[in-house]
Amino acid sequence: MKRFSLRDGAVVIAVLALIAAGSQAPKIARLAWSQATAPSESLTNRELAAVIIAQDPTMFQKAATIIPRNATYSVVVGNEPPTSADFHELLPFLFQYWLLPRRFTRDVHDAQWVISYSHPSETLGVPYSEELNISPTANVVKVKR
Repeated sequence: MKRFSLRDGAVVIAVLALIAAGSQAPKIARLAWSQATAPSESLTNRELAAVIIAQDPTMFQKAATIIPRNATYSVVVGNEPPTSADFHELLPFLFQYWLLPRRFTRDVHDAQWVISYSHPSETLGVPYSEELNISPTANVVKVKR
């Protein structure tokens, strides 16, 4: 009777491991195919997801739909309801990133459009011809020229 060596045992274990892995291949292939063909969010949505999760994510999308790509705009952030200082400073930068290639200006008087977040549109200091709601706390106004 032949005795198995340590090498023979290792070969048997390796073959069994390959068989076990091979039996999972169809399942792994189906999972990979479903991930590759599934619809996904835009790159911008994925990049900003952590930041906009607390806000209405459609606010950025609606602003991008309303404001023409060749327009200038400004962002005014109020404090009703109170917002954190970080968010107060961060929101204009988020809109700047999201609304590219539109041109941002800090001066509402130089802007063609103004996004007012937690700030009454009537107190922006510019006349406007349209006011469109983009979230419960934000509006976009078209500055009258």
